[in-house]
Amino acid sequence: MKKNIFITISILLLFCTLSAQTVRKPEDRAKEETDNLISQLSLSSDQGTKVYDAVLDRIKQMDVVIKKYSGSLTQDQSKARGDELKAIRSKFETKLKTIFTPQQYDTWLKEKNNRKDKVVVKDNAVNNNSKPK
Repeated sequence: MKKNIFITISILLLFCTLSAQTVRKPEDRAKEETDNLISQLSLSSDQGTKVYDAVLDRIKQMDVVIKKYSGSLTQDQSKARGDELKAIRSKFETKLKTIFTPQQYDTWLKEKNNRKDKVVVKDNAVNNNSKPK
């Protein structure tokens, strides 16, 4: 009886672990991000296609870098990873600037900065709450 319970629990844990590690395809992630941008910025279908290609390219490049630097990193490796990711994001922003109208690009930058500010505020709140009092 104990053996059956142990086996059942083991199978459930294995299933939960495998389902939690589901990795979304780059194409699905790019479509979701592109759909959000189309909605947010009222992009034309031509712009939407170009944005999808740019987003997919960025996601694939970033995935390669993240996989390359997986696991424990030295300080130099961590810096190199950050530099590579920053270069990919910069190239992506340059590409978007050629696709968007000036107004769309400004709106996108403001939204991007708002998201960044929210993350910083959230990180600060988490760090302040975790300090011993």
